[in-house]
Amino acid sequence: MAYRGLAAAADAGFRDSLPIAPKFYSEPDPFGALVSLGGAPADYSYEVGKALFDMAKGNMSDGAKRLVSLGPFIGAWAFNGVLTGTAKSVANMLPNAE
Repeated sequence: MAYRGLAAAADAGFRDSLPIAPKFYSEPDPFGALVSLGGAPADYSYEVGKALFDMAKGNMSDGAKRLVSLGPFIGAWAFNGVLTGTAKSVANMLPNAE
């Protein structure tokens, strides 16, 4: 719980005033920090929504890469990176608007 609070504070923009730095940094996203308080389902839904929004804006490759990383069992050790590599190579073939 304490780590989740630190990560939410970093997402809200309080990165410099934290006593312990979170392991993974992302761009400050105050709305995402608020959504993450709802737990894993809310956070997952928000990330899927951001990926679909990227795809709707025309950034098909970026949105698809984000969706790939959210897929179930995508990083499972048993698959040895085959699923991730295949899905990301297909995502790289999609066009981006920017």
